[in-house]
Amino acid sequence: MKKDLINKRYGYLIAEYPIQRFHAGKIRTFWVCKCVSGLSYCIGEKEVLREKLINGNTRSCGCLQKTTQIKSTHGHFNSRTWECWSQIGKRCNNPNHKEYKYYGGRGIEVCDRWTGENGFLNFLEDMGEVPEGMSIDRRNNDGNYEPSNCRWATITQQNRNRRNTLGEKNVIKIRQMLENGKTSASIARIFNVSTTTILHIKWGKTWKGVGDGLARYI
Repeated sequence: MKKDLINKRYGYLIAEYPIQRFHAGKIRTFWVCKCVSGLSYCIGEKEVLREKLINGNTRSCGCLQKTTQIKSTHGHFNSRTWECWSQIGKRCNNPNHKEYKYYGGRGIEVCDRWTGENGFLNFLEDMGEVPEGMSIDRRNNDGNYEPSNCRWATITQQNRNRRNTLGEKNVIKIRQMLENGKTSASIARIFNVSTTTILHIKWGKTWKGVGDGLARYI
């Protein structure tokens, strides 16, 4: 049994180990692959015929085709609303996502209505299109992504809703804004905190005990 594909990547699939199965009248080599797409319909694993893996015919566990199909039927390909819905699924369900530890890793889940084959359409029906300058916000930062706990809100509204407590979600946003080149002063105005507070985040200080009377990171 050939093992030359171990840990090689083909599209979103990483070959893990080979198995032998009776297929189309003879014994064939399949590879058990891990899917690392992070797409909303990803099931994480797929068995693929060796030749289909090598020639590129199979590039995901099926989630890529499913996502493309759903996008084409509702006309929201690459829309901001689709991207928002897709991101909350990745944050909560994909351990490889850079923000998973702040969401799925803390037990935050996406409700059943917003997952599965009609998940996006239900999300669109419940939330509507994302308004310009807004993003999805959970009223209870420890609650799940579900209609009763979510709204579209500006960063200022989200910050006000936290009663001047930055919290993990806003600290993540601030770090992203810093990485994108926004100045500490401009970010401080948006979140109604001092520039020193933003600099503490920039310098990577721990959240506990860091603040200026208006914000703490715990």
